[in-house]
Amino acid sequence: MAPKNWSDVLLKQTRDVLQHVGCSTAVMIPLKHVDGRFGIASGDAESGSYLVADRASCDVHVFTSVTALIENGWAID
Repeated sequence: MAPKNWSDVLLKQTRDVLQHVGCSTAVMIPLKHVDGRFGIASGDAESGSYLVADRASCDVHVFTSVTALIENGWAID
């Protein structure tokens, strides 16, 4: 079975939304992962990074760019 990948349209929407809101801590964006997990993204204005909290495990993942977040398998939900 081939690994699941997000469509180019969804990836563009993800990039557009995250770049539009920037690293604002006031905005929470629901995300989904290619492996079936769900998360919530927000920005860290101080470091300029994006934080993704896994809804099930409560683990927090830090990404230095929108590209890194997308390459790790996350997209807007």
